[in-house]
Amino acid sequence: MISTTPFSPAELSRAWLTHALQRCGSLRSAEVSSFEVEPIGGGSSFLSQLLRIHLSYDAAESGAPSTLIAKFPSAIPAVRQLSLRTGMYLHEVSFYQELSERPGIGIPQCYFAGVNQERSAFVLLLEDLRDGAFGDQLAGCTPAQARHALAELARFHAYWWNHPKLKQFPWLRESTPEMRDRLQAMYEARWPNFLAQADALLTPSARSFCPALAKNLRPVLENTAKRNQFTLGHGDFRVDNVFFPSSASAAKSLLVLDWQRVNRTCSPTNDIANFIAMGLSTEDLIAHREAFLQSYFAELVKSGIDDYSLSDVREGYRVSLLEILLFVIVASGLMEVEAKNQRSTNLAVVIFVRLLGAIEEANAWEFLE
Repeated sequence: MISTTPFSPAELSRAWLTHALQRCGSLRSAEVSSFEVEPIGGGSSFLSQLLRIHLSYDAAESGAPSTLIAKFPSAIPAVRQLSLRTGMYLHEVSFYQELSERPGIGIPQCYFAGVNQERSAFVLLLEDLRDGAFGDQLAGCTPAQARHALAELARFHAYWWNHPKLKQFPWLRESTPEMRDRLQAMYEARWPNFLAQADALLTPSARSFCPALAKNLRPVLENTAKRNQFTLGHGDFRVDNVFFPSSASAAKSLLVLDWQRVNRTCSPTNDIANFIAMGLSTEDLIAHREAFLQSYFAELVKSGIDDYSLSDVREGYRVSLLEILLFVIVASGLMEVEAKNQRSTNLAVVIFVRLLGAIEEANAWEFLE
């Protein structure tokens, strides 16, 4: 009998791991004879628990993975509930189930993806990536890494540009009036607490514009949502969510993870802004921003996109900075439930400071005047 799908690390079993690997074709006749679980990075990310599973088999079999990465819901009830309300667990599992066969960008192999909405639960079994390293948001990335990432991103956006398939999936979120209503209400409820906690980090312009950010940005976002163009957006295209190949294999594509915020978007520049504004030092951003935007645009053109101009990229990037700031402030509430996770706290500060620097550098505040 096939054991029940596990939605927590304690529910893992040899029988289920064997079933999952046989179902995806990674095992034919061998079975998992034993396994050991190793927490990764303390066992948790911002929204999930991450584990490395070391596998042993009752017989040698070509292609059988020796390790897997298992991803489960956060053990923090408040984070699980937020993820349920926003559909983030469902989005990531659905991405791997529906779009991973031809995603348009490098992703890890997925051995199993399942979700249980009633339990606010999911499980992913993913390839344990080797021959490279994950980006580190705290340390930031180099201009060369950013250039590599944006080239891959442009090809990804071009692959899904106005793709009719993106309208076939009801789970794929997009910006709607109802979503903008909720975001504005969440921002206005969150801002007073955020101001009390982060006042020392605010620039004079931020102090002036942030109290009414959601209200004043709303018309700009509504105009963006009326654009005829759309594509697939990652939604959280940050340095932490990218696996860079080693220097010896630099010709290989990078791999992108954490698809909880995947979306159908009229703002492809959100992914650009997420990566360079929060992943580069202010000095590197000032030195390379315009070249990055031009190279992204050139890659779109090379891929056959002719209805999105360089001016669209430049203006979209500046608007995206403000939209990301809005989301960062709303999401900062998670810091209160993850207060014991020092890296998450440090990361929130670094992201916010870099983002404000990017907004100032691009003079994005003028959209709110």
